[in-house]
Amino acid sequence: MDSELHLEDIPKDGISKLQFGKTTDNLIATSWDSTLSLYDGYSAKLKTRYQGKAAILAADFTQDETGVYIGGLEQKVRKVDFATNEETDLGHHDDVVR
Repeated sequence: MDSELHLEDIPKDGISKLQFGKTTDNLIATSWDSTLSLYDGYSAKLKTRYQGKAAILAADFTQDETGVYIGGLEQKVRKVDFATNEETDLGHHDDVVR
């Protein structure tokens, strides 16, 4: 039985976090290449990609799973909306956000 699934259009550097949605088939992958990728976890197809300014090390879906909270080497916590790619700065830290 072959149940392996390979993601399309993977990040160009190491993946720092993977997380499946709790109520959707979405899968997010953050990477050292400063991207956050949103995949359809069932088909493994890329839905959208957000380009940050520094490596993204941490991420979590918003409660309704229409966006994500991210943090990383930029030392900021941001909310990113998947539909609009709009960023909202929520705070900053003196060190890496992980």
